[in-house]
Amino acid sequence: MGIPPGSLEKAREEHIKKARDAEKRGKPIADFDQGAWLSKAKKKPVRSKPYEVMTAAMQCKDLAERGGWLALELAEVTKGAVDDSRYSF
Repeated sequence: MGIPPGSLEKAREEHIKKARDAEKRGKPIADFDQGAWLSKAKKKPVRSKPYEVMTAAMQCKDLAERGGWLALELAEVTKGAVDDSRYSF
């Protein structure tokens, strides 16, 4: 799971538009805080179907980072008490 490419730029542009409108009304707002936005942004799966092998999931993570995804997290998905682990982004 992570933040798709272009999401940060889109959020920054929206903040600039809101800041301009607020400035016109005489109520300026704080500058865009990238760190705060990254921590609050909704993360989306890189792939809908989980991987069965950890190395495949790690390769997907590397490719996603090269593709511009931000704040990637690897999540292990388990089913029941049996060791039926899947690795998802």
